[in-house]
Amino acid sequence: RSATAFSVADASSVGLMVGLSIVIDSEIMDVKSVTSNFVVVQRGAHGSRALAHDDEAVVCVAPAGAQPGYNRPLVVIRAGFVLGRIGQANPFPGASNELTITLATNFDFSTT
Repeated sequence: RSATAFSVADASSVGLMVGLSIVIDSEIMDVKSVTSNFVVVQRGAHGSRALAHDDEAVVCVAPAGAQPGYNRPLVVIRAGFVLGRIGQANPFPGASNELTITLATNFDFSTT
């Protein structure tokens, strides 16, 4: 596919967020926007080449600083945070406020 936008089964279930990189086959893409199950990306990121992909290709979240070939067998990636954002509900000093912190890692925290 040469398009910069595509649909996925459920973007939130795999943690797709703006600012992350994803990998399909050996191509790395930077996520530019996510709406429900529609994702817009910059193709051929981080030195990879834009390639054609099958309709049912697996989409993986790439670790920070991923380079082409990072997903080869026996490549060890240091665990870390790949995205951090802090936001607030109210911009006025002295007013009641709610802070939100969003973090994403380059590994799966869940246990089996």
